[in-house]
Amino acid sequence: MSESRVIKIDKIIYSKLEYLKGKKTFGAYIELMLKYFELTGVNPESVQAPLIQETKNGIERIVKIIKAIEKEKLNKMLHLLENLYQEPPSMVDGVSESQLVEVMNLNEKLDQNIARLQKEKEVLLEKNRALNVEISQLQKNDAGSVQVDIDELKQIAQWFENLEPKNMFSKEVSLTKDAVGNIAKRITKAIEYGH
Repeated sequence: MSESRVIKIDKIIYSKLEYLKGKKTFGAYIELMLKYFELTGVNPESVQAPLIQETKNGIERIVKIIKAIEKEKLNKMLHLLENLYQEPPSMVDGVSESQLVEVMNLNEKLDQNIARLQKEKEVLLEKNRALNVEISQLQKNDAGSVQVDIDELKQIAQWFENLEPKNMFSKEVSLTKDAVGNIAKRITKAIEYGH
């Protein structure tokens, strides 16, 4: 059990505490007050304006700042409107009227060049699409074409060149039916290469 202490307070403070504590005990209410001061960092000894008053003062400062900004902008707009009725100067920010016209003409030419280049780009893209279609069709047609094993055909030709004649005095060579059939198979296989 905790030890209790007696604190003397004025009757006015007692009646305020009695009213504020509600159904809580004095000890529980004072403990809540102390926790509040610890958590918020509010120092009851310092003379500070209540939070509501500080908020009102902050809002008033913000309103003053906004009004100053509005006034500055309105002054600028009024100045611009007044200048509309005056004769325009021949130079604005160091740029003469002739320079401004030159830049505008150059800008117009650039816009025309951009439009022309855009059309050329579209034409080139269309040609590219047509070429891609043509390439695709050629690739499909090539798929049905005959592919030949050149190396195999060269070996067959070399074999024919190396055939020895029947005798020294003749240029005739003799081939068996099996040899001719074998050569025919090799040629057929070389032509069907890749299928």
